[in-house]
Amino acid sequence: MNRLKIFLSIMLILSMGTGFPVSAEEIETTEPQSIKPGEKIDVFDFKETPISDVLKVFTNLTGKNVVASKEVMELNVTLFLKEIGPKEALKTMCKLYNLWFSEEDSIIRIMSAE
Repeated sequence: MNRLKIFLSIMLILSMGTGFPVSAEEIETTEPQSIKPGEKIDVFDFKETPISDVLKVFTNLTGKNVVASKEVMELNVTLFLKEIGPKEALKTMCKLYNLWFSEEDSIIRIMSAE
């Protein structure tokens, strides 16, 4: 759990615009920290973060491939949640941004609800 806190703290710092660049390359090279079933994320905090970066965090946490449609990839996400499971965080984000998702095997697809 301690490694998960460190990973999420790094992601939080990167997403807050503190002078550290947020790039797909940096996130992809960060060691994945899968969360165990029933385990919760202490803090899930993003401020105007490209949804592609947020989805990479979901992929690392769940071990599932999370993909989104082209129109969804244009979104920036602002979200602050505490003590929440990754799937519940995903559902909350989808409701907030008028999105829906479907899950099949190891893939989660996110699309606009419109």
